[in-house]
Amino acid sequence: MDEMFKEFEFNEAADHVIREVNGVPVPDDYLEFMRRHNGGEGNVGRNSYMQLVKLEELEEFNNDYEIPEYLNDIFIFATDLGGTLFGYNSVKKSYCAVDSCSICEEDILYAGRTFEEFVTEMDKGNL
Repeated sequence: MDEMFKEFEFNEAADHVIREVNGVPVPDDYLEFMRRHNGGEGNVGRNSYMQLVKLEELEEFNNDYEIPEYLNDIFIFATDLGGTLFGYNSVKKSYCAVDSCSICEEDILYAGRTFEEFVTEMDKGNL
């Protein structure tokens, strides 16, 4: 996955420890990635851009978008800064994308059961 993030500016490793965001369990593969990098911003692969939110800012970020009120069992961890939010559904155990203007279940695109699969689908332009 290093190749996918070669043009990405990572933050410093995380000291902050979390297991859930607003009551939604956080997947281990995402946490492992974030403990090493704790977010950042830049190109992902050849076709995507992402701003990964720092672990210590996830609850506030989700509350700002009112995610707990509109999307059950989902937390948002990133954005493409163009209107798309990226998250994880703990019930479906799948990573997803949703438009920040609609934020409703019907508009969610699911892509990948692991963080690596999700990033690969982003690069393919499937989100």
